[in-house]
Amino acid sequence: VSSLPARLPIAVPVRDYAADKRSALAAAVVDAEGLAKWCQKNKAFLERDRAYELILRLQPDHKDARKALGFSKDKKTGEWIRKREYREPRNQKASSALEAVELRGKLLSAHVERMLAAIEANADSIDPSTKRDDLKALLAEWPDDERVRLALGQVRLSADGEPDRWASPLAARTLSARAEMRELRESLRASLPTPKPTELLDHEKDLGGDLEWKAALEAGPLRLLSSGSEDVAASVLGDLQLMWAYLPTALGGTTGATDGATSYLLTSGGAADAFRERCSLVGEDNKAFWDQNIGTFLGQTVHTALYSRTAPARRDMALRLPVTLYLFQNYGIRSDRGWVVEGFGLMLVHQIAGTRLSYSRHTAGDDVSQGTDERDFQDRIKRGDADWLELGRQTMKDGKAPNLSFVLGKNSGAMTSRDLVMANALAAFLIEAKGPEVTESVLRRIGGQWEGGKRVVEGESSVKVLEDVFEAPLPKIYEILEEWLTEIKQKG
Repeated sequence: VSSLPARLPIAVPVRDYAADKRSALAAAVVDAEGLAKWCQKNKAFLERDRAYELILRLQPDHKDARKALGFSKDKKTGEWIRKREYREPRNQKASSALEAVELRGKLLSAHVERMLAAIEANADSIDPSTKRDDLKALLAEWPDDERVRLALGQVRLSADGEPDRWASPLAARTLSARAEMRELRESLRASLPTPKPTELLDHEKDLGGDLEWKAALEAGPLRLLSSGSEDVAASVLGDLQLMWAYLPTALGGTTGATDGATSYLLTSGGAADAFRERCSLVGEDNKAFWDQNIGTFLGQTVHTALYSRTAPARRDMALRLPVTLYLFQNYGIRSDRGWVVEGFGLMLVHQIAGTRLSYSRHTAGDDVSQGTDERDFQDRIKRGDADWLELGRQTMKDGKAPNLSFVLGKNSGAMTSRDLVMANALAAFLIEAKGPEVTESVLRRIGGQWEGGKRVVEGESSVKVLEDVFEAPLPKIYEILEEWLTEIKQKG
């Protein structure tokens, strides 16, 4: 005789968001069908058609809605087409039209409630990207529904008595972070030590030619020698101090400026030539590529030479090189991760100096043969008032953004103008929307683990790291980035 177990196992139904979503959509379609029939009966013909349009957004192949709106299916292609221009009908009964609007609101509210219930029931399994897309679709239909905005994580920006003004968590954090980081930079600058005179070292003396040091200053661990005025030298040295003080907050990390690190500000061609030919710090590699650059590290040292023909470019490069050095010293990231080195360099220099004048660019990859549009884009990024974030947003909106997987795989020298703009946008997103903890995690994951100056664990791919940060597959990252840029442009 067999015995039954004392307690039978209870079958737990497996939740399926796709099925729950289909059920919610089907219920909304039924409600909308009922609304369309009510509108027809009560002569609210415009509201009837709007009900059919809602049905098609919920169920694009709904035959009755298609036919009611003048569509027919092409026998060859299977696509729905309109043979005649659609003209909106008029409501024949004003009171019915007002009631139809009220009924539509109740319909949409009920649909929102069912969709939110489906999302909540599948909270542990739903893909974040799917959840975000479906909530945005709801918001498009019912923009005043606070439940959807809260489910998206949006926060209210408006104060008491003001009209509702909402922002995504990313945009809200960006607006707050910008103000906080601006205040931090102002506070750091106010606390910096005042530059004071420094003694020339042996290799800096008597270089002859057209080179005469008119300024020799030091502040903290940094030194700066200049063939130009002392006022400008002190200003550039102040910016350098600020950059080194700011980097740990913006990028994480702890390694700071090397004691005695010196920047040589060469303000004329004659001074630059004399320095290149006579200073012992200038290596053969420096000489070989001197004319191709506007500034450089000197040999394998932390010292730099800055010799652009224009003062803004010299200042820009003075700040750009420390970012490159910081990324290497703290995370082991070199120029083979071009989007990191270029993107963060461009972003951080702009925050301090307001310029983006120093970057590596593979001009042959800009495809000027495509016409005036590409040439115009190259010219636009060079302008002093160029808004690179807006250029990035417009580039993505117009479908002209380069393939992101290609951008992430290039070294600094292989990047085109549009690659640089995209790298700048990615860096801005990480710094402003995600913050220093996430940014530092990204850099550590990409750079790998280091011990005793050697990499003991290889870094992860940029694709994998950014997919984790954006919580979306690579093709969706541009879409999220464009939405963020659009929102901060509107609310900033």
